[in-house]
Amino acid sequence: MDNDSLTLEMPEIVPMLNNPPQMTYEFHSWISIIPLTDAHMASRHRLSQVQGLAWNRLQALESALFAAKQVTESIGKQSNNVDQGEDQYKIPAPEFLTWMLKDIGTDHFGLYVQDYFRHISKQTLERMGMCLLRKDASPTDTILYTVCVNSIAYKFLTTTLVIEEHSELTQRLWQNALQYRATAQAALRKIPLVITPSFTLLQAVLCGIFLFQGSGDTNFCWELTRTACRICTDIGLNTTATNGRGVSEEEFYCFIWCYMLDRNYAWKLGRSKCFLEIIPAGILHASSRVNPPISELLLIYLDLAQIQDGILPFTSDPSSAGSEHAAPPLTNIRERLLPKMEDIRSCIDQITSPSDRWKGLDSRSEIAALDFAYHSVMTTILHLVQLTPGQTLSAKDLYLDSARQELSALVSICLSSNKQSTVAFLHWTLLYYPLTAVFVLFCNAVVTSHMGDFNLLKTVADCLTQSGTASQSIAKLQKLFQEFVSLSQRFLNDESSAVLVQQGTSQGSLSPAQGATSQGATSQDMVHNPTSPHWLTTSSAWAPGILAGLDSHPFDPAFPMLELSYGDSAFFLGGPGDSHPFSSA
Repeated sequence: MDNDSLTLEMPEIVPMLNNPPQMTYEFHSWISIIPLTDAHMASRHRLSQVQGLAWNRLQALESALFAAKQVTESIGKQSNNVDQGEDQYKIPAPEFLTWMLKDIGTDHFGLYVQDYFRHISKQTLERMGMCLLRKDASPTDTILYTVCVNSIAYKFLTTTLVIEEHSELTQRLWQNALQYRATAQAALRKIPLVITPSFTLLQAVLCGIFLFQGSGDTNFCWELTRTACRICTDIGLNTTATNGRGVSEEEFYCFIWCYMLDRNYAWKLGRSKCFLEIIPAGILHASSRVNPPISELLLIYLDLAQIQDGILPFTSDPSSAGSEHAAPPLTNIRERLLPKMEDIRSCIDQITSPSDRWKGLDSRSEIAALDFAYHSVMTTILHLVQLTPGQTLSAKDLYLDSARQELSALVSICLSSNKQSTVAFLHWTLLYYPLTAVFVLFCNAVVTSHMGDFNLLKTVADCLTQSGTASQSIAKLQKLFQEFVSLSQRFLNDESSAVLVQQGTSQGSLSPAQGATSQGATSQDMVHNPTSPHWLTTSSAWAPGILAGLDSHPFDPAFPMLELSYGDSAFFLGGPGDSHPFSSA
């Protein structure tokens, strides 16, 4: 589908006199609108739970949900089929295979990136590569080996390009990497529909998930994840990896990747049940037996997956309350999950300093992606906390601030100088996690006319403009963000005009910027408050420049939203039915 072919056919909003924002409006009422999963966006019953909100503001929220539903459905339907001609088919030559086998697993790469190669051992990689070169494998094995070897070749080259400056060779190596990726993706599509489950098949499917998610095909990756989990169960890996029996390193890594991918896609897409039935305690026991041990970076993602496992029962749609998957009572969720998130935050802070462990990775973007993941989970938890009785204003502030930090991490990713890797990071963040934080800030901007949240939404929309040229999915999400900006801007315009009128009659009136800042504690106050949780006062919190812009930047209705460059300080401040993944052939 062409980027420009998507039309947001939203319900008509009849012009009417805008009521002034209801600053005392019941917070617990409007957060019931927030979708925690993609599936929630299709649920219209949430709007009926909102009481007392001005009609035009309610219509803006309804239009946003409608637009988001259209965009997510459009992204899910788009096809990323790879048209790979035989003349473009490429596998690693003997010299390149030797180069990979020599460097993978050595100190040429940092510890963190090495974990992304360990689902295929060097011995297995050599065997597969040699079979491809000798052309002595069966047709089915040739397909599987092509997926695995070329996937590793793509990751190897992209990692090498981060480490070394190749000057004129850089573009050639990057083109080779893209050819390896395209060949692997095309081969994956050729896997026969009827095929015996095997560990090699599991490795190939996981490689396909890594490649296609990096290309932005989330729905296809969910289909592949379902397939991977079934293979994992069919070959008994889910039990042998957790019951104390010995498994190889590559088997264990394939198992934990199945677990992490399964939990995340189930959470994002709103699936009521995971495909891989695992007790989290078994994963912890199994991970302690891996030698060399799992790196701190991957352990954090594994810990987050276990938190996702714990919140999945609470994210089911309330409209299904009478079904077998009805959400359990929200009891003690704060006590059970927030201490674990505190521990994860501490682990993140310990690995963010410069280190050789980051060698081969874009550390700035990786840390931003990790922060995005952390706050995506945290925002969901704090949302659920809001639904329990007796919550204080500070709990609401933490909820809003977590959503703000999640989107600020997205801005950090967009500011990377490597635009090719930026798109991949956006695919692994914005397309991989729910859009909850976006809706939180949009709703707060609409309901309370919060200037800072409006500016942050506008900044993200600006950020995504350039990346959208390289990705259909990101282009559609950028259009959605821009729609959110347009829907909320009208209320900021009205509020700004009202303040100007008040200023003409009273010398003591607040400016628009002061009015925005007066809406509760500022982001600066939240970060530096000694009573705030540890995770909020760490270096991962917003930079002072961002905070100043979000808390007090005056709104200019004439501000050119899409004309900012990455070098402008104003840019940063926000200123002026299921298908089978394999072939049936």
